[in-house]
Amino acid sequence: MDLTASAPNGNGLTDLVVDALIASETEPAPPALRQRVLAAAQAQRAPGRPTDTAPISPVEGYLRTGAELDDLLASLDAADWDALVEPYNWTVQGLVGHLLAIERLLGTRLGVDDFEAAADLEADHIAVSLETVNGQAGRDPATTLTDWRLAARRVRDALEAGVDLEARVPFHGVNYRWSSLLAARTLEVWTHADDIRRATGRDLVAPDGERLALLTDLAVRTLPLRLALTGGAEAPVGTIRVVLTGPGGGAWQESLGSGAGADESGPQVRIVADAVAFCRLSAGRLAASELGATIEGDQDLAAAVLVASAAFAV
Repeated sequence: MDLTASAPNGNGLTDLVVDALIASETEPAPPALRQRVLAAAQAQRAPGRPTDTAPISPVEGYLRTGAELDDLLASLDAADWDALVEPYNWTVQGLVGHLLAIERLLGTRLGVDDFEAAADLEADHIAVSLETVNGQAGRDPATTLTDWRLAARRVRDALEAGVDLEARVPFHGVNYRWSSLLAARTLEVWTHADDIRRATGRDLVAPDGERLALLTDLAVRTLPLRLALTGGAEAPVGTIRVVLTGPGGGAWQESLGSGAGADESGPQVRIVADAVAFCRLSAGRLAASELGATIEGDQDLAAAVLVASAAFAV
């Protein structure tokens, strides 16, 4: 698998800018190059938000994504509800049943619902919802939609009333902070909305930059955990720098594994990719070979990291 710079960047970023992003860590850019990079960057996208603009709350990100899903579901016709959704081989109505079950589980953790499951089922994101998924067969899609809206409204009301984002909450066998759980749920709901768009022949929709900032930060900061889960005792170690381009992007440096080299030695690999594409990779809807990443350094480590990126695929 060739993970080098042969594929174009998803947001049209020029090779000049990508090369400069990678090189900037090792040596200062000559003044002339700096001016060319700034000019190219300004031509690619508008200036960033003012520094006094507060980042979006995970609560707002989740509620905004739920509202978009509501609009999408309201636009479906009878044939759309019967369309098959990959990779589950559920109908759209079955997928909404899955979303209903997980929304009710979230509501239960907020104290506004009573959806409970055996511990071994709750740890399995799919298994915990199967009874609800199968229960949608033969129902009027309007009834399924009403049930999901009621569950989503209870969650929305509870979140708007206030939740301690630093508090811990058990969900699918993991002890999350509420902030991380809501970011993960934002990724899942957006991904399933795009699953429905694919199944019904609609164009895919990227989240706005504010929500993407939530999703990219979650996707990159959890790379060490994802790599540990997929590689176990054989997981590679090192330091990686990830630069995600476009709205909601940024730059991160993460140490992978307990034996990773010291940060001051510099990263063993640098990956530059489009922010939306990286989130789709994280959600398991894009293969590493389709990412179009620019990679410098340890190719084996880069390949392991990109494969591990989908360890929490929804």
